Amino acid sequence: MKTTMYKRNITKVCSALLMSAVLIPFSAHAQDSKLSFSGFGEVNASTSFGEVANEKQEELHHLFPSSEEQHLEDDQLDFGIPGFDLIGTARLSDNVISRAELFFENEEDAISIKLLQLQIQYQVSEKFNLKVGKFLTPIGYLNLNQRFFGYLNYSYRSRDMVKESLGYAPVSMVGLQFNGKFFSNDLVYGYKVAIGQNRGTVPHETVLSATFDTAPGIVIANDFKKSFKNVDVTLGLSGYYNPEISTIYLDSLGKEGELETDHGQGDTTGVEGAPSVLLRELGLTPYLKVDHDKFQVLVEYHSMDFSQISEGVHANGDKINVPDYNYQALSAQLMFKTNLLKKPFYPYVRYDWSELGNGGYYLGLEEIDGSHDELQRVYRPDNTIAMIGAAWDVSAFSRVKLEYSRKLNGHELENTINFGTSFAF
Repeated sequence: MKTTMYKRNITKVCSALLMSAVLIPFSAHAQDSKLSFSGFGEVNASTSFGEVANEKQEELHHLFPSSEEQHLEDDQLDFGIPGFDLIGTARLSDNVISRAELFFENEEDAISIKLLQLQIQYQVSEKFNLKVGKFLTPIGYLNLNQRFFGYLNYSYRSRDMVKESLGYAPVSMVGLQFNGKFFSNDLVYGYKVAIGQNRGTVPHETVLSATFDTAPGIVIANDFKKSFKNVDVTLGLSGYYNPEISTIYLDSLGKEGELETDHGQGDTTGVEGAPSVLLRELGLTPYLKVDHDKFQVLVEYHSMDFSQISEGVHANGDKINVPDYNYQALSAQLMFKTNLLKKPFYPYVRYDWSELGNGGYYLGLEEIDGSHDELQRVYRPDNTIAMIGAAWDVSAFSRVKLEYSRKLNGHELENTINFGTSFAF
């Protein structure tokens, strides 16, 4: 597929921005800058028991599993340290800040390092600021504030909708962002406009390793915060548009698990020589956050539409038809603010729901063992989960959580008890 000139230009621009973000903090002009480090990590334990929530989905997930997931057998105890996060910040001047964020992920036989953020912020005023480099995509509240880290959440289970390894939402991007806030009495309006690369050949591929054949996307986020006597109410709405996602065609896995193999090589294939297709993505994410002295309500909804905009062709000349589909997800949590032994204590209830229509062609693409050269189609099940638990801040830098979750739909066992302790430094 021919790469257009504007795609080549955005590649050069993004590369220049990243080089600037890397080199400036370590240049001679930054020797006197104020450098600080912070981070967090967690230690988790889980056990699952009972029947599978949805036997059909478990069967399909077993036939077309994700290499990113580990499944608990009945009554099996899983214990581990997922990794830890390190953030470095350098103030280069009164108006310029450089920031880098690394995630050290604990894998089976090694520790991998992921670059989550690498950016420079130009703080012009409260009404207008500029950010360049790699940063979190300003979609909703969860991706910017809680993400997939346990320490940043009151509840234990990370939310699939903003989990980087799944790639349901484009959680990070390379490009530039304008943002600011306007104040009027007890009302605060905030805006963010971001332009850059946020998708690759597979949805969870890091934009730094993408081929940049995909056109840059645009994200627009707005939030309104109103303060009352004992409560702050924030209503946010963000939308994003990716006009062209350059990916490859693998045989379609339908919701009934039928893998079409008339034209292809089955459920896995090499990238080189595979038919290519172009997809368009349109996403919308509203959220509501009510922060009272005694409780907090947080509700966020994701809706993403994918459609094919190119006419791909099989090796035998047959046309490729990728069905349009929609991904929807909802997370709602009610958390209470109290104390236990004079320490902050947060009991909560939470409900998560997700549905992936027509098998989720693009969202079901995945790298094999982290290789950009080999891809596979995996089955992404629908999920419905209810949770009840509590978080306890035993110190200013440590949080302990206990949670029971009940799967109402999906490929996992019906019951899970989770225990975790997260820490910051």
